[in-house]
Amino acid sequence: MLSLLLSCSVAAAAALTASQHEYPQAVVGRRPFVAAATALPLAYAATGAYAACLPSDAAVECIGVYKERSTDVTKEDAKAAGIRWVEQPSFKDCNKAANYLRDARPQIGKWRSSADFTSVGQDLLRVRPRVQAATALLAANVDPGSATLLNRAAESALYSMDAADVALGFAIRETNTRYVITRAAAAADALDAADADYCELVRFVDALYPPAEKSNKAKRKR
Repeated sequence: MLSLLLSCSVAAAAALTASQHEYPQAVVGRRPFVAAATALPLAYAATGAYAACLPSDAAVECIGVYKERSTDVTKEDAKAAGIRWVEQPSFKDCNKAANYLRDARPQIGKWRSSADFTSVGQDLLRVRPRVQAATALLAANVDPGSATLLNRAAESALYSMDAADVALGFAIRETNTRYVITRAAAAADALDAADADYCELVRFVDALYPPAEKSNKAKRKR
């Protein structure tokens, strides 16, 4: 496990770049920067050395850094690899999971207008694992056809968040004045794409798990 934790970054980079064709053409078309930004999904840590973090670790040094998302990583594995241990979020109630995804929508929308990339990056690190946990539970409790559509929307939204995470990492750590504006523009573009794809995800969630108010109105009409 230790060797996997430290060697997956290059493989992940190739997978992210190669998998772009699996996403809707409209989504890929909005992200001309992704091929460059995800060619190495691992930004330099503050020390200048490559590093890795577990999901949900919202430390500044984890922005743009490779995330070890294996579900079998133990606290001992993380300690042996020099990775800070962080408990991962989970949901047990579908209504709470759906409500979380809806409630996070305004929060994600604000990322686009913020000039504080560090705060946005940390917020993204907190939100992204919760989105994954919430959608996983919802998809497991609907029919197979609906689960497929929901999973596709979730994958696209999570992919966009990962791309934004990487772009933010590069923007925050860029010190060459020749590239500061370019990095910032790429990060802003990535956040736009993340917001758009998250909106699509919430539409699917609303269709499968209507908000309580809409559900009550539908019952009254009957």
